[in-house]
Amino acid sequence: MPPAQQVPPTQQTPTAIDDAQPVESAHFCPQCGSMLEANASFCQNCGAPVSHQ
Repeated sequence: MPPAQQVPPTQQTPTAIDDAQPVESAHFCPQCGSMLEANASFCQNCGAPVSHQ
């Protein structure tokens, strides 16, 4: 097997981390732990009210 070819740092392909955009973190119901939709006022699983902080 031939040795892996080294790529000079100036020609490296950017990784997903380099191009990362701010992503809203997932929110979970404090009552049952189900994933909540963005800006949900109530949990779709158990109906618990959700506060947004």
